[in-house]
Amino acid sequence: MLVYGSFVFGYDHDTLDTFERTAEFAHQARLALSNFASVVPTPGTALHERLRQEGRLRFDRWWLHPDYRYGQALFRPAQMTMEQLERGCLRTRRLFYSARSILVRALDWRVTTRSLDQLAFFLGANLVSRWEIDHKLGQPLAAPDPLTPALENEPLPEDEATTQLPRAGVMSAAPVS
Repeated sequence: MLVYGSFVFGYDHDTLDTFERTAEFAHQARLALSNFASVVPTPGTALHERLRQEGRLRFDRWWLHPDYRYGQALFRPAQMTMEQLERGCLRTRRLFYSARSILVRALDWRVTTRSLDQLAFFLGANLVSRWEIDHKLGQPLAAPDPLTPALENEPLPEDEATTQLPRAGVMSAAPVS
């Protein structure tokens, strides 16, 4: 069994040293994989309402805001700046998914449990997670115009236009109107 840890930063009691202490714990706990992210104040929760009332939200509706980027802090933490929260999460991810860290954990049988299948999964998942650090962070959450279907004005090929999708196991060849 491979263990996946998930750590959330930005709570009011978190300070700048929280990141380093968490990274050390993740290594000492021999986690195979881990996620390090900032708190997401989900609408409808007491946290979101409190941060809204305190004027600490970065975006009112972050999931729809065109300026929101994956990995951005969504609010102003109590004991650090938003930028410090973002950099701390990034630094912790980079420490955990560094080549040295991946190699040390891969060679520790308590992490990979001496199984070639689990070792292969471990290496693949760690390399994907390492790749995502530089390729996913900072990207927009959605497409520039997510509400416009991409194929809306493209005609279907002749053979597809005359065949409906099967429903409940029944095939139909009636034309689509």
